[in-house]
Amino acid sequence: MKSKLTKEETAFLIPKIQEVLKTGEEWIDEDLHHPVEAIVGAVLSISGMKRRTSDDPSYGVDGFETNGWQWDWWQQFEYKGKPYTLSGSGYHGGHSFSLACND
Repeated sequence: MKSKLTKEETAFLIPKIQEVLKTGEEWIDEDLHHPVEAIVGAVLSISGMKRRTSDDPSYGVDGFETNGWQWDWWQQFEYKGKPYTLSGSGYHGGHSFSLACND
């Protein structure tokens, strides 16, 4: 399984994520399907982006959660003090990135 997005995939994704950071408007692409590690790595390439810490990180990865057998997952990020969530479905495909509740 690939662990990095291609230059073309990254060039498509990063402006979508940056638009959410700028406007707060959620981005959803139901047809996009990238491996978790690859898309999370691309998001982390944005200067100032970091994983949110967790008291009990799933799979030893801060800010990562999954519902297991259904293959849905969520990665929590922080950017300029605001929380964001990247999510996807390993079964159905699709990704979204949005401002998250600050809990």
